[in-house]
Amino acid sequence: MIKKITHSYKKNPRRLYLIFIEIPDTTRLDRIIAQSQVYEQFHVPALQGWKTSWFNPYNVRVYRSVFQEKG
Repeated sequence: MIKKITHSYKKNPRRLYLIFIEIPDTTRLDRIIAQSQVYEQFHVPALQGWKTSWFNPYNVRVYRSVFQEKG
């Protein structure tokens, strides 16, 4: 799935956020993300991260595209 999203991104670069919930093998995910060279881990601002962890029982990881606007 990530390969298809990455392919679409490379054809039309834009800001993308990938949200993963309850990934059993985070090491594999980190390796796939690093190999794509398109995404970086997005650290949610402290207050929002606190709310997410307080009200959400799941482990959540967020990545965003490394995107630079033209101009």
